[in-house]
Amino acid sequence: DGVASVTIGETTTGYDNIQDALTAALDEESATLTMLADVEINSSLNVDKNGCDVTIDLNGHKICSSSNVIYLNAGKLTIEDNSTGQTGTMESDNYTTITTNGGSITIHGGTFISTDSYALDIPDNGVIGSLDGGRFISTNSNAVHSSYYTTALADGFAYYNYSSGKELESTIYNIKDEDGNPAKDVIVKPASVKATLTIGSETTDCYTFMSAFNAALNSTSPATVTMLVDTDLKKVNNDYSLEINKNGCDVTLDLNGHKLTRTTGSNVIELKAGSFTITDGSAEKTGVMKSNDTTVDVSGGSITIHGGTFISNNSNALYIPDNGVIASLDGGRFISTNSNAVHS
Repeated sequence: DGVASVTIGETTTGYDNIQDALTAALDEESATLTMLADVEINSSLNVDKNGCDVTIDLNGHKICSSSNVIYLNAGKLTIEDNSTGQTGTMESDNYTTITTNGGSITIHGGTFISTDSYALDIPDNGVIGSLDGGRFISTNSNAVHSSYYTTALADGFAYYNYSSGKELESTIYNIKDEDGNPAKDVIVKPASVKATLTIGSETTDCYTFMSAFNAALNSTSPATVTMLVDTDLKKVNNDYSLEINKNGCDVTLDLNGHKLTRTTGSNVIELKAGSFTITDGSAEKTGVMKSNDTTVDVSGGSITIHGGTFISNNSNALYIPDNGVIASLDGGRFISTNSNAVHS
């Protein structure tokens, strides 16, 4: 029996030591390590072999470590919990529970706890993450830390505040709760649709606003992003503006009655190249863009505005300089509490 078994093909072997079980799994192209008992370890389980494909099935058991539980440097690692009670757990007392520095990680299930740092850390170094399950808990930090630019979530999944049950807008970097605070207890579940992307006659549901917007920017054909929920760039884009800086792109953003805000940063929109259109297709015409600085800042390309309300707390709601920018406004309301609403 032992504390773990390793299955390679149709052969299963038991091990009394989890490190020995992992070493055996890493020696094969593909292997599944299944936990058979709770264990305590004093050093990380290192997955560090290029080409390996290891699955760890927690199987309802607990791995506790005074260091990282998992340190992924290379290869492909999958973690799941196929137990009926879904009680499989990895817990670190002093470090990040799962640290990744290379390779790819997929998590289908399990509970991951750190008493001092992140439960999961996927940094900006090319690590591929794909989470479609799991609960992540930190008593002293953000539960999940991921890339500035790329979500660790599998397509169609989102982080939810475990306590409130609310789906979180935050998908990158230090995951934040619905109030903008570090999210210390999150669970990964299927996401709701945040926007649609229309290219030609084809409309696609998008589970994050940024995935829709980035796909529109990269489209070789005219593309329309239609908002389905209010969106805060602080939460969905690490407080960066939406930059349109691609010659030849033709993007339309339909506010569709929703709010697009950046209340702690600068511009909402920075148009530097390409063609950009803003409209509000809602019946109520309640679409809003709001910023503490210039709301729509145009320095290149062409802009068309058919509708929407644009609000700046400290600067222009719309700024179009004398540098050959093509502008066409046939709708929209522009409000500034501290400057000219429109500078052109």
